[in-house]
Amino acid sequence: MSSVVDAMRRFISTSPGVRGVVLATWDGLEYASVGEVADAPSISAASSVVLSTARRASEITGAGEPIDAAVFCEGGTLYFRVVGDEFILCIFGDIVVSDVFRAEVRLLARRLERALGKS
Repeated sequence: MSSVVDAMRRFISTSPGVRGVVLATWDGLEYASVGEVADAPSISAASSVVLSTARRASEITGAGEPIDAAVFCEGGTLYFRVVGDEFILCIFGDIVVSDVFRAEVRLLARRLERALGKS
């Protein structure tokens, strides 16, 4: 678990505007969190709902398996990314969801997959 948290901490320290990162299971349970996370269990549950809803909508429309999703709010952005078959990453803060940001999140997801495979 320490390598998971280390990877998440490194991501926050090198990503402008990111205030917090939560790694949740598809069941909506918190696995790890770093940063300014006031209620990781609720964020974990919401992450599961967001991507489960996206998954259902993609099935209905034939769009394929969802990989990521963003929710743009008045006070910041919530960005969700699938990690392997069992986890969801929620990143939040004053984020600009650019191609560079998405590439950095993909890299973080791969690092987390490797770390989770070792735990």
